[in-house]
Amino acid sequence: MLTEGANLVFARSTKDDQKDRPCKKPFTWRTTMKVLVIGGGGREHALVWKIAQSPLVTRVYCAPGNPGIGLLAENVAIKVDDLPGLLEFATKEGIGLTVVGPELPSPWVSWTCSRKTA
Repeated sequence: MLTEGANLVFARSTKDDQKDRPCKKPFTWRTTMKVLVIGGGGREHALVWKIAQSPLVTRVYCAPGNPGIGLLAENVAIKVDDLPGLLEFATKEGIGLTVVGPELPSPWVSWTCSRKTA
């Protein structure tokens, strides 16, 4: 259950708990993150627009972005195919989620990030 202020409430249950019985001691977890959207077209604009509405998101970056996206997120002057630059930026800024808009870098971004963290 998602509540205001990005609190996620998880109910603890055991075998003999009834499904409709409320949890007496819920576990709460608060989390926020920075998001990097890769690309600069209309698809990425729509992604940035929706991601920016989430209460879980503290900051949205877009690389390379465009002037319209710049109204919603911070544009970063890194090309879509500059994978070392994207990885360095994501690591430096503590990006929690990267959303790849264009088809071009998608498999390479996943491969590069997995190689870096392995």
